Amino acid sequence: MNWNSVKYELLESGIALITLNRPDFLNALDDGMREDFKNLTPILAKENVKAIVFTGEGKAFCAGGDISHFEKKWNADNFTKQSRVVSDFYDFLEDLPKPVFAAMNGVATGAGLQLAMACDVRVVATEAKAGFREHQLNLIPSHGGTYRLVKLLGLSKAKHFYLSQRLTSSNELLRMGFVSHVVESKDLLEFVLNWAKALVSRAPMATGEAIKLLNSMTYTDRDSALEREYKSQTKMLLTKDHKEGVRAFREKRKPFFKGE
Repeated sequence: MNWNSVKYELLESGIALITLNRPDFLNALDDGMREDFKNLTPILAKENVKAIVFTGEGKAFCAGGDISHFEKKWNADNFTKQSRVVSDFYDFLEDLPKPVFAAMNGVATGAGLQLAMACDVRVVATEAKAGFREHQLNLIPSHGGTYRLVKLLGLSKAKHFYLSQRLTSSNELLRMGFVSHVVESKDLLEFVLNWAKALVSRAPMATGEAIKLLNSMTYTDRDSALEREYKSQTKMLLTKDHKEGVRAFREKRKPFFKGE
């Protein structure tokens, strides 16, 4: 595969490492990256990909959309079509029953911040900052940005984050619960990859099923949630991996899961 604006590497552990690769433009999202996102979708869905890590080349994670994108003479239908490519990819990531990480090595705004929100886990470098700048172009957060922000933080914190006067520091991102950890820049990628490797050794079917359940709980009442859990647990009880886990426990060894 020839990539335009990302670097893709499948590590031996089954982790897909995706590096946004426009460092001279702070990894701003351009047409090439949109095409890359479309091409990544079937690749990341394959069984040999066990977990996914996004990061940025250079000093930024992603500074949003390339400004030249907004200098085109858009009509509404074409702009919506182009935007849908990105939105569909972010929806795909959120729904993917595999752990997806954002290793936020630098500034994240606009579409870059929304990419991070579509991931399951966000880890940020000490000096990195994030926030919303769409208003400077008289635009709003898109690609599910407003929806995911409220889902992640709750309404009050979401409004506080959006209405902040400046980009938010890594420590404040941690305090508000937007990121899981703050890590020194030199250690960031190693930290996230080690976390992903630990998850890859888990039972993949159970991890994926739990991710799907967790995603659904933001719009599910208690009784419906319990019913979903019962159905999912019944499905897991009938798997070979469950039987392997029980045998491994009895034999006092590490289980060997096959995703079956």
